[in-house]
Amino acid sequence: MNNPDPHPDLSRGITFVILMHVIVLPLLGLVIYVLTMDDPGYLIPHWMSTYFMIGIIQWANELPVNLFYERRKRPELVKGMVIGACATFLLNGGCFVLLGLSLV
Repeated sequence: MNNPDPHPDLSRGITFVILMHVIVLPLLGLVIYVLTMDDPGYLIPHWMSTYFMIGIIQWANELPVNLFYERRKRPELVKGMVIGACATFLLNGGCFVLLGLSLV
């Protein structure tokens, strides 16, 4: 009755992407907060730009990790990371459109 996961690296790759975002987003928010401490009127537009910048952050932290695991011959892990990155892209795009439509 014990069915092991046939693609454990695929699910690890997706989980790895989620964990990278969980670590990076609060740090990015903290940096934006520190940069806008002297003028709180700009805090809301900068927080909105955090959601836009997740795409740039995604490229910056996932591309080197993908290349690292590709050289280590772990294609299933890289596939999982690409799936996680695509899911992040779609969620980010949808949220950005909803946010943009609510501001119009």
